[in-house]
Amino acid sequence: MEKQQLWRVEVGLRQGIDDVVGQGVARKIQNELGIGVKNARTISTFTVSGLTKEQMDAVLADSALHDPVLH
Repeated sequence: MEKQQLWRVEVGLRQGIDDVVGQGVARKIQNELGIGVKNARTISTFTVSGLTKEQMDAVLADSALHDPVLH
């Protein structure tokens, strides 16, 4: 029996897709803190437990944690 472990998955927008939330965060940092921010990108982080490597590979292959068009 394969050992089950903790998996960390980070999902962000594909390059070329406008990150509107990230742009808003960059503007807010500039406006409220006066710190110039060239770019900000948002990501979602998922921690998954109780799955084997094969099961986690299936989750990722089936796009269960993201939209394959955007991420």
